[in-house]
Amino acid sequence: MNSLRHRLLLWISLSLVVMFLISGLVLFAYVQYELGLHFDSVLLERASILARTTEQLADGTLYFEFLEAELKQHYSADSGEYYQVWTRSGESVGRSPSLGEESLPVRLPLYQDPVFQSIRLPDGRNGRLVALSFLPHEEEAPAVDTFVMAFAVPLTELETIISRLLQGLFFSGLALLLGLFPGIWLSVNRSLESLDLLSSQTSTIRTDDLSFRFPASEMPQELRPISLRLNDLLDRLQAAFERERRFTGDAAHELRTPIAELKILAEVGLAEAVSDMPSFRSYFEDALAIARHMESLVSLLLSLSRCQSGQQVLEKVHCSSIGALLKEVCQRYQGEAEERRLSLELAMEEDFSAESDPVLLAAVFENLLSNAVVYTPAGGRIRLAVLSGSGLREILIGNAVSGVTLSDVSRFTEPFWRKNQTFSATAHAGLGLALVSAYARLLQIELAFSLPEPGWLQCTLRF
Repeated sequence: MNSLRHRLLLWISLSLVVMFLISGLVLFAYVQYELGLHFDSVLLERASILARTTEQLADGTLYFEFLEAELKQHYSADSGEYYQVWTRSGESVGRSPSLGEESLPVRLPLYQDPVFQSIRLPDGRNGRLVALSFLPHEEEAPAVDTFVMAFAVPLTELETIISRLLQGLFFSGLALLLGLFPGIWLSVNRSLESLDLLSSQTSTIRTDDLSFRFPASEMPQELRPISLRLNDLLDRLQAAFERERRFTGDAAHELRTPIAELKILAEVGLAEAVSDMPSFRSYFEDALAIARHMESLVSLLLSLSRCQSGQQVLEKVHCSSIGALLKEVCQRYQGEAEERRLSLELAMEEDFSAESDPVLLAAVFENLLSNAVVYTPAGGRIRLAVLSGSGLREILIGNAVSGVTLSDVSRFTEPFWRKNQTFSATAHAGLGLALVSAYARLLQIELAFSLPEPGWLQCTLRF
């Protein structure tokens, strides 16, 4: 779903996850490094103690005092700690019983003093080793030979601490993220309230009422230019629509008088025409037909102008039977439908009542039925249905059509629009459906045209 809210939530959440991941890894690496330094320092201190307690006897052999002390148990055959001592030439002169016949992996001579390295212990565990040079003490005289001692211990305890640290960082970070998500959701929703308000206000704007203006002064700084621009656009649209409505109404009013005069002249001429002069009578009959057509056009324009300008008077009453009103209108077109061999059907499953203006509602039905009768191909079918129940109150008016596409349907309610090939009847001026749309808005009826199947046009009136 292409939603700004979802995008913000996704990217903020991903950013927080990445930030916590990076900071957690940095913190973990730092703590691991510090623990390693501390472990090495303790390891060096213990190795130094062992070196300081080593004595060189008069015969040159080494005496390990720590083996006789209480620490002896730490270096038994089954202990996890190891030591080994070499002469400067690399000869091993002492080792812990736990080593057995194996040797600690120390490269002699030492390239630095002390030397730390990670090794694999004889028992297979990971270990840490420190090697250092030392001079054993001698009671009678100072020692002259330098020895190398290596001391190694398992990393089990350190690995356990690091593992617990990693688990703690993971679960604490996860808990922190889960705790932050509701706050992120609330923050994003709160930040988008103004945008939601702008969206809801925009959806209320109707083409027949452009008086709404956005409260730009109450908008956030980022939305204020958009609100001002939209208000400016609405000002210009409203002015253009009002000019168009005034022009339509004024033009219709100005045309009424000459059309009425033309109609009177045609009627007088037709009445005074000599019966033996059929050509003159034909001229006056054509003139009268044109005048009547123009009069009907002006009347429709005036009705449309009144609806658009809000001057159309509504007289709503309780219509107890919408189906009966539709049936009455349907009967008026029964004869015309039979002349064109059209099948006119009315299905009334369950009638319903509504608060409406019966005159305007009848005009809506008449215009729709008139179009259906005129534009349905000869021998076609027109079907009307009244649906009610479970909160549904609809009237369906469907008829067979030829050559009508979805792009045509979207233009049905445009004034003066007619499809050249299909809608060619001269009796219709292309204003009937525009007037139906205007009346439907006044009566608060939802009007929709559709092509549910090829060759079948359906108009839905939802009360």
